[in-house]
Amino acid sequence: MISNLSHTPYQLLQSYFTNKSLENIYNDKFKSSLTKGIDRLSGVQFGKQAKFQLKVINKKCLKGEYIFSPYLELLQSKGRGKEPRVLAIPTVRDRIVLYALKEILSQIFPECVPRKLANTYIYEIRKFSNDKIACNIGVFRADIKNFYGSIDREKLLSKLKLKIKSRRLIDLIQRAIDTPIVPKHYNRKDLKKYRGESKIGIPQGLSISNILAAIYLQDFDNEIKKNNCINVYYRYVDDILIFSHQEKIAQIESLVRSEVKSINLNLNEEKTYNKSGEEEFEYLGYRFELPKVTIRASNIEKFIHSIASKFSTYIHNRERKLKDLENKNYGISNVQKLKEIFIDELNEKITGAINDKQKYGWIFYFNAINDEAIFYKIDSIIANLFTRLEDFNRVPPPNLKKLSRAFYEGKYNPLGGYIHNYNKYETIPQKREFLQKRGRFDSSRKYSVQEINDLFESLTQKNLQELEKDDAFFYSKNML
Repeated sequence: MISNLSHTPYQLLQSYFTNKSLENIYNDKFKSSLTKGIDRLSGVQFGKQAKFQLKVINKKCLKGEYIFSPYLELLQSKGRGKEPRVLAIPTVRDRIVLYALKEILSQIFPECVPRKLANTYIYEIRKFSNDKIACNIGVFRADIKNFYGSIDREKLLSKLKLKIKSRRLIDLIQRAIDTPIVPKHYNRKDLKKYRGESKIGIPQGLSISNILAAIYLQDFDNEIKKNNCINVYYRYVDDILIFSHQEKIAQIESLVRSEVKSINLNLNEEKTYNKSGEEEFEYLGYRFELPKVTIRASNIEKFIHSIASKFSTYIHNRERKLKDLENKNYGISNVQKLKEIFIDELNEKITGAINDKQKYGWIFYFNAINDEAIFYKIDSIIANLFTRLEDFNRVPPPNLKKLSRAFYEGKYNPLGGYIHNYNKYETIPQKREFLQKRGRFDSSRKYSVQEINDLFESLTQKNLQELEKDDAFFYSKNML
């Protein structure tokens, strides 16, 4: 990150959009990415034209001529009977520009940079409620309806212009949020239809989405925090939780409703309520039955379903995968190799994984609970799923890992070896061994060093993206 608070917004634009800075962003953030935008290029494929494209970015952004490609639509299910969340997937070239913009906005609006992980709030709630009498606590929970899709762009731009006096930077941000989201096989002549005439809403899923949302809600946060009746105020993106004395909670609800309306937003009434601390309530995928903190039932069901789907995939794709393993010379039977790969992948889904300084997976997201018994119950369900697999004699193997232990290791000994750590693969022989273990390496052929590195990075990104799907909220991870 380029850090110099004395830089003007235009100087920041010039600093972040040099060829060298753009090259660093690509190499550090997107070179190994498998995500593809409307042009169908992954980070690896983009590398073949990166030198030329980075020069184009540099020239056009500084001249105020850069145009974003339409964002590819990704529909993310929110559950049965609910409209899916519409996410925007930019091209790699646009992702580089958007990441640079995010860094610039972080420099200009440091107070709006989200600095806490979702489960950090859960630990704070536990600490707050530890010495409180539940019946004296008033709880107000609110959720903003269609938050990203309801942000008033004109209001947002007005807030940005208070600090950003660079026309070119403002124009670049405006073009980023005005760019339409289109389905995979859209017709170019229909682009106007997707662009629309509305000035409401910003795309969700861009690297700038979170900080723009935080800037939009900055004045709202300040107004709420000024109220002396509030003991604790939490807001994570569009999820709001407030604790106060039980007698004051109705007054606080009235205040929040008024302030939300003043910025042209509405509350989601299905997820907005006030309660006594004696009653059950939910926040960020957790369920609170003070003093017990556990996991929301729907999140448990989704995780179990994702585990069960791996067993179904093993059964339905068994013959095809056995054929794929033919002639790869692993020194053991193809069935034994298939079983080894399955257990390694299943174990990683159970324990999560570590890469660089990030932790991935379900167990890490929910490490703030104090209801550890739930993990033993899920372990039992996973073990029972082996009754479906004849290859394992319908019993779980001894090397099957457990959520109950992963919870402990993740909190107190994450680098102890129980949780898969991608940082340990430093040399080519280590990477080759990992690829062989996961059935992605043909021992009968020769690979160049570059091929091994590319295969390793590709498989690493694929596996980590799979783990990210288990997070309770998309926005709990870094945006695209």
